[in-house]
Amino acid sequence: MAANDHDHPVDEAAVSAARAALLTPGDAGRLAGLLGMLADPVRSRILFALSAAGELCVGDLALALEVTEDQVSYAVKMLRLDRQRAASSSPSAASA
Repeated sequence: MAANDHDHPVDEAAVSAARAALLTPGDAGRLAGLLGMLADPVRSRILFALSAAGELCVGDLALALEVTEDQVSYAVKMLRLDRQRAASSSPSAASA
């Protein structure tokens, strides 16, 4: 069945509105990466803790989150790697 061939009536206005609001495939990929990074409970809690308290060392973050320093250290490492990956793949980084 072709993409425009349906057995039901098509609401052209709704289809056009949905298409106009879609993310580009590249933007959707970046959003999926961000959501995947935030899907880890320790990483998302670290971001909220830092937002509330400002700068915290690994030990203080571990106490606040009630997890081990190893868990915090690994989560921070993953957040940094993701930030570096995002910065290197951004359009502004390519033009710099």
